[in-house]
Amino acid sequence: MTLAERIPLWRERLGAAGGVGGALQVLREARRSCELPAWSDEVALLRLITSAHGSVGDGIALARGAQGGAKRWFQQQAMRAMARAGDLSRVGELGLGRLDPAELTRMLTTATDPAARRCCSRRWRGASPTTST
Repeated sequence: MTLAERIPLWRERLGAAGGVGGALQVLREARRSCELPAWSDEVALLRLITSAHGSVGDGIALARGAQGGAKRWFQQQAMRAMARAGDLSRVGELGLGRLDPAELTRMLTTATDPAARRCCSRRWRGASPTTST
């Protein structure tokens, strides 16, 4: 099944899922069903989840409940939402350890392309011994 065929199925599943927990269950089921053969496929599903659960609180819950690359992706999305809102006071809830809010704001505003975001992600993981991979 192609990605274009899977996206409507994921949308339907997410629509029937209850809240953030249901969305994370859709992600886990997609992994178990081998519907995410590449990172680009997983990102397509992560974007659908984020579009349905885009608040800062939901982003924090998604980051806490996800694993691996999805966890880091949700952390980054939640931090971007916080930066857009001009409020990084909840960044500690993402489990990233202690990061200086001014440095975090600078990192988020300068990470404008995928390579820069990967660099920031490596720095975030390096800054926090509690962040799992």
